[in-house]
Amino acid sequence: MSLRSVNLNHLPVLRALLQERNLSRAAESVGLTQPAVSSVLTRLREILDDPLLVRDGRGMALTLRAQQLIEPVEKVCAALEEILETERFDPAKAERTFVIASADYAVITVAPFLIRRLQEIAPNVSLHFVDIPHISLEPHAGEVDFFIVPDMLFQDGRHPALVHTMLVEDEFVTVVSSEHPLAQVAEPSRADLLAERYAMYYPALAPVDATILGAISGQNQQGRDAMIQVQQFSLLPALAFETGCAAVVPRRIAEYMGKFLPIKIIDEGLLPMQLNLSLAWYSSKERDPAHKWFKNVVLDHCKQLRSEQ
Repeated sequence: MSLRSVNLNHLPVLRALLQERNLSRAAESVGLTQPAVSSVLTRLREILDDPLLVRDGRGMALTLRAQQLIEPVEKVCAALEEILETERFDPAKAERTFVIASADYAVITVAPFLIRRLQEIAPNVSLHFVDIPHISLEPHAGEVDFFIVPDMLFQDGRHPALVHTMLVEDEFVTVVSSEHPLAQVAEPSRADLLAERYAMYYPALAPVDATILGAISGQNQQGRDAMIQVQQFSLLPALAFETGCAAVVPRRIAEYMGKFLPIKIIDEGLLPMQLNLSLAWYSSKERDPAHKWFKNVVLDHCKQLRSEQ
């Protein structure tokens, strides 16, 4: 098929359909009516000889062919946007909201710096942090500027439409109330630690791959028994203090909450476990000057965090 026979105006619609998996949301993201997007989808199905989107329960799912199109379509759209890009971004004059999908870890470790920095150089730029309801990231496609998520989510070619880079390196530690018996022991043994019941992080209602779960919650082959699971890292030290249980918490969160709660951090010695987070974004956004500016602000701050470790 000749390129001249293809309407390039269909490319942004195709990209939106691949990201959103929903006609209404795709229509909203490209500024068209749903019937118009439906008409384009019909034409794309004819051109590509594939249904692209098929009914899956109450929603829609991508066909295998559509999944294979995600990365090349993103690259083509990004290249076209680069050709047409003329906009310059002035932070001091900008009025924009950046949406960041992450657990509350990012709100505690990154947001305070960003707020202070934006007040200095971009007073009309605001932040909107949202939870990630599903570990696949897909429910946020097309709605989010950045994701701050465990780097393991990108292993084995997961999320090919997303670009990612290392953001923060951390580790899990055990946290107990300062009155807990473990807080009185200089070097608790492995048996002492495993005898406790724990408050732990769990990301969503949907089942999570065991390897990924271990990397984002501290639950692994160490055999610790989860007494309660919550979707907020910052609540774990409070639960440890209030209930007398132990909690598995990222060190940065534990150190921050230690400013406000009488808790003790127990370095686990032979039981360390890394928590490495990446900053991720859709490649289609890379040509947006505002997006590039904000990304660099975040990365510069987190580079400094890593150097202070």
